[in-house]
Amino acid sequence: MFLPHLRQSAYSVFLKPFFLSLDPETAHELAKNFLGIGQKFPGFLTLMESMTSYQSDRLKTKIAGIEFENPLGMGAGFDKTGELYPFLSRMGFGHIEVGTITGQKQSGNPKPRVFRYPQDQALVNRMGFNNPGADSAKKLFPPKKNKDPRYQRRKNEDRSRGKSGRGLRLHSQKTFTLCRLCGHQHKLSKYSWIKKFSKARKLCIFDSRN
Repeated sequence: MFLPHLRQSAYSVFLKPFFLSLDPETAHELAKNFLGIGQKFPGFLTLMESMTSYQSDRLKTKIAGIEFENPLGMGAGFDKTGELYPFLSRMGFGHIEVGTITGQKQSGNPKPRVFRYPQDQALVNRMGFNNPGADSAKKLFPPKKNKDPRYQRRKNEDRSRGKSGRGLRLHSQKTFTLCRLCGHQHKLSKYSWIKKFSKARKLCIFDSRN
Protein backbone atom coordinates (compact mmCIF):
# COMPACT_ATOMS: atom_id res chain seq x y z
CA MET A 1 0.00 0.00 0.00
CA PHE A 2 2.97 2.29 0.45
CA LEU A 3 3.86 2.72 -3.22
CA PRO A 4 0.39 3.86 -4.41
CA HIS A 5 0.27 6.50 -1.68
CA LEU A 6 3.80 7.61 -2.54
CA ARG A 7 2.94 7.98 -6.21
CA GLN A 8 -0.23 9.94 -5.50
CA SER A 9 1.50 12.25 -3.02
CA ALA A 10 4.42 12.93 -5.34
CA TYR A 11 2.05 13.80 -8.17
CA SER A 12 -0.44 15.91 -6.19
CA VAL A 13 1.99 17.79 -3.97
CA PHE A 14 4.99 18.30 -6.23
CA LEU A 15 4.66 17.37 -9.89
CA LYS A 16 1.19 18.67 -10.77
CA PRO A 17 1.61 22.18 -9.26
CA PHE A 18 5.07 22.50 -10.81
CA PHE A 19 4.06 21.53 -14.34
CA LEU A 20 0.88 23.62 -14.21
CA SER A 21 3.01 26.65 -13.43
CA LEU A 22 4.75 26.27 -16.81
CA ASP A 23 3.64 26.87 -20.37
CA PRO A 24 1.99 23.58 -21.45
CA GLU A 25 4.41 22.78 -24.26
CA THR A 26 7.37 23.70 -22.04
CA ALA A 27 6.01 21.33 -19.39
CA HIS A 28 5.68 18.58 -21.99
CA GLU A 29 9.24 19.04 -23.25
CA LEU A 30 10.65 19.23 -19.72
CA ALA A 31 8.93 15.99 -18.71
CA LYS A 32 10.15 14.34 -21.89
CA ASN A 33 13.74 15.47 -21.32
CA PHE A 34 13.69 14.36 -17.68
CA LEU A 35 12.40 10.91 -18.57
CA GLY A 36 14.81 10.64 -21.49
CA ILE A 37 17.74 11.25 -19.15
CA GLY A 38 16.34 9.07 -16.39
CA GLN A 39 15.85 6.02 -18.59
CA LYS A 40 19.58 5.94 -19.29
CA PHE A 41 20.47 5.40 -15.61
CA PRO A 42 20.79 1.79 -14.37
CA GLY A 43 17.85 0.78 -12.23
CA PHE A 44 15.57 3.67 -13.22
CA LEU A 45 13.35 1.65 -15.54
CA THR A 46 13.18 -1.25 -13.10
CA LEU A 47 12.12 1.11 -10.32
CA MET A 48 9.45 2.74 -12.47
CA GLU A 49 8.14 -0.64 -13.57
CA SER A 50 7.83 -1.81 -9.96
CA MET A 51 5.83 1.32 -9.14
CA THR A 52 3.47 1.30 -12.11
CA SER A 53 3.01 -2.16 -13.62
CA TYR A 54 0.19 -4.49 -12.68
CA GLN A 55 -0.77 -7.74 -14.37
CA SER A 56 -4.00 -9.68 -14.07
CA ASP A 57 -5.85 -12.03 -16.39
CA ARG A 58 -8.99 -10.02 -15.62
CA LEU A 59 -7.51 -7.05 -17.48
CA LYS A 60 -6.68 -8.88 -20.69
CA THR A 61 -8.61 -7.50 -23.64
CA LYS A 62 -9.00 -8.83 -27.18
CA ILE A 63 -9.73 -6.44 -30.04
CA ALA A 64 -9.86 -7.52 -33.70
CA GLY A 65 -8.22 -10.81 -32.77
CA ILE A 66 -5.30 -9.12 -30.99
CA GLU A 67 -4.87 -9.76 -27.26
CA PHE A 68 -3.76 -6.87 -25.05
CA GLU A 69 -2.48 -7.31 -21.50
CA ASN A 70 -4.87 -4.56 -20.38
CA PRO A 71 -7.15 -1.97 -22.02
CA LEU A 72 -5.08 1.06 -21.00
CA GLY A 73 -2.75 2.38 -23.70
CA MET A 74 -0.54 5.36 -24.44
CA GLY A 75 -1.84 7.12 -27.53
CA ALA A 76 0.16 8.97 -30.15
CA GLY A 77 1.18 12.52 -29.34
CA PHE A 78 2.97 12.15 -26.02
CA ASP A 79 6.14 10.59 -27.40
CA LYS A 80 6.21 12.21 -30.82
CA THR A 81 9.76 11.06 -31.60
CA GLY A 82 9.87 7.53 -30.18
CA GLU A 83 12.72 8.42 -27.82
CA LEU A 84 10.76 7.51 -24.70
CA TYR A 85 9.81 4.03 -25.81
CA PRO A 86 12.17 2.30 -23.31
CA PHE A 87 10.43 4.18 -20.48
CA LEU A 88 6.87 3.80 -21.75
CA SER A 89 7.32 0.08 -22.37
CA ARG A 90 7.95 -0.41 -18.63
CA MET A 91 4.96 1.60 -17.43
CA GLY A 92 2.39 -1.18 -17.68
CA PHE A 93 0.51 -0.01 -20.76
CA GLY A 94 -1.40 -2.57 -22.78
CA HIS A 95 -0.26 -0.90 -25.99
CA ILE A 96 1.87 2.07 -27.02
CA GLU A 97 1.77 4.35 -30.02
CA VAL A 98 4.67 6.67 -30.82
CA GLY A 99 4.64 9.56 -33.24
CA THR A 100 3.00 10.55 -35.42
CA ILE A 101 6.07 9.74 -37.56
CA THR A 102 5.96 10.96 -41.15
CA GLY A 103 8.22 10.19 -44.09
CA GLN A 104 10.09 13.48 -43.82
CA LYS A 105 11.00 15.64 -40.83
CA GLN A 106 8.36 18.22 -39.91
CA SER A 107 8.35 21.15 -37.50
CA GLY A 108 4.61 21.13 -36.86
CA ASN A 109 2.36 24.14 -36.40
CA PRO A 110 3.67 27.54 -35.28
CA LYS A 111 3.73 28.25 -31.52
CA PRO A 112 1.77 28.67 -29.31
CA ARG A 113 0.05 25.41 -30.19
CA VAL A 114 -0.89 23.83 -26.85
CA PHE A 115 -3.56 25.51 -24.73
CA ARG A 116 -4.97 24.88 -21.25
CA TYR A 117 -8.60 25.50 -20.33
CA PRO A 118 -8.63 25.09 -16.52
CA GLN A 119 -12.35 25.78 -16.20
CA ASP A 120 -13.02 22.76 -18.41
CA GLN A 121 -10.07 20.72 -17.09
CA ALA A 122 -9.00 20.43 -20.71
CA LEU A 123 -5.81 20.62 -22.76
CA VAL A 124 -5.99 21.37 -26.49
CA ASN A 125 -3.13 20.03 -28.61
CA ARG A 126 -2.53 21.70 -31.96
CA MET A 127 1.11 20.75 -32.34
CA GLY A 128 0.67 19.14 -35.72
CA PHE A 129 3.03 16.42 -36.89
CA ASN A 130 6.30 17.74 -35.49
CA ASN A 131 8.64 14.75 -35.66
CA PRO A 132 12.18 13.82 -36.78
CA GLY A 133 11.11 11.79 -39.82
CA ALA A 134 11.08 8.08 -40.55
CA ASP A 135 14.83 7.62 -41.01
CA SER A 136 15.59 9.05 -37.56
CA ALA A 137 12.79 7.09 -35.93
CA LYS A 138 14.05 3.84 -37.41
CA LYS A 139 17.36 4.20 -35.54
CA LEU A 140 15.48 4.13 -32.23
CA PHE A 141 14.03 0.69 -32.98
CA PRO A 142 16.89 -1.61 -34.02
CA PRO A 143 15.97 -5.12 -35.19
CA LYS A 144 15.83 -7.73 -32.44
CA LYS A 145 16.18 -11.47 -32.68
CA ASN A 146 12.73 -12.91 -32.22
CA LYS A 147 12.29 -15.90 -29.89
CA ASP A 148 8.50 -15.90 -29.85
CA PRO A 149 7.16 -19.07 -31.57
CA ARG A 150 3.99 -17.16 -32.44
CA TYR A 151 5.97 -15.03 -34.89
CA GLN A 152 6.50 -17.81 -37.46
CA ARG A 153 2.89 -18.89 -37.16
CA ARG A 154 1.59 -15.37 -37.70
CA LYS A 155 4.00 -14.78 -40.59
CA ASN A 156 2.81 -17.96 -42.30
CA GLU A 157 -0.82 -16.97 -41.76
CA ASP A 158 -0.22 -13.55 -43.28
CA ARG A 159 1.52 -15.10 -46.28
CA SER A 160 -1.32 -17.54 -46.88
CA ARG A 161 -3.81 -14.68 -46.81
CA GLY A 162 -1.66 -12.43 -48.95
CA LYS A 163 -1.66 -9.75 -46.25
CA SER A 164 1.10 -7.71 -44.66
CA GLY A 165 -1.01 -6.42 -41.77
CA ARG A 166 -3.91 -4.19 -40.90
CA GLY A 167 -3.81 -0.64 -39.66
CA LEU A 168 -3.06 2.87 -40.79
CA ARG A 169 -1.02 3.53 -43.90
CA LEU A 170 1.17 6.55 -43.28
CA HIS A 171 3.12 6.87 -46.50
CA SER A 172 3.43 4.55 -49.49
CA GLN A 173 7.07 5.35 -50.24
CA LYS A 174 8.78 5.92 -46.92
CA THR A 175 7.43 4.57 -43.67
CA PHE A 176 7.79 1.67 -41.28
CA THR A 177 5.73 -1.20 -39.99
CA LEU A 178 5.69 -1.91 -36.26
CA CYS A 179 5.07 -5.47 -35.09
CA ARG A 180 5.68 -7.07 -31.72
CA LEU A 181 6.11 -10.57 -33.13
CA CYS A 182 8.81 -10.01 -35.74
CA GLY A 183 12.48 -10.29 -35.01
CA HIS A 184 14.21 -8.88 -38.06
CA GLN A 185 13.65 -6.49 -40.92
CA HIS A 186 11.39 -7.41 -43.81
CA LYS A 187 10.65 -5.95 -47.18
CA LEU A 188 6.88 -6.01 -47.20
CA SER A 189 4.26 -5.33 -49.83
CA LYS A 190 3.93 -2.23 -51.99
CA TYR A 191 1.98 -0.44 -49.30
CA SER A 192 3.17 -0.13 -45.74
CA TRP A 193 1.09 -0.33 -42.61
CA ILE A 194 1.22 0.13 -38.88
CA LYS A 195 0.32 -2.82 -36.68
CA LYS A 196 -0.80 -2.22 -33.11
CA PHE A 197 -0.02 -5.04 -30.71
CA SER A 198 0.21 -5.66 -27.00
CA LYS A 199 3.41 -6.78 -25.27
CA ALA A 200 4.86 -3.41 -26.17
CA ARG A 201 8.38 -4.15 -25.00
CA LYS A 202 8.73 -6.73 -27.80
CA LEU A 203 8.01 -4.10 -30.42
CA CYS A 204 10.45 -3.82 -33.30
CA ILE A 205 10.51 -1.82 -36.49
CA PHE A 206 10.87 -2.79 -40.13
CA ASP A 207 11.81 -0.73 -43.13
CA SER A 208 8.96 -1.35 -45.56
CA ARG A 209 10.09 0.84 -48.42
CA ASN A 210 10.26 -0.71 -51.87
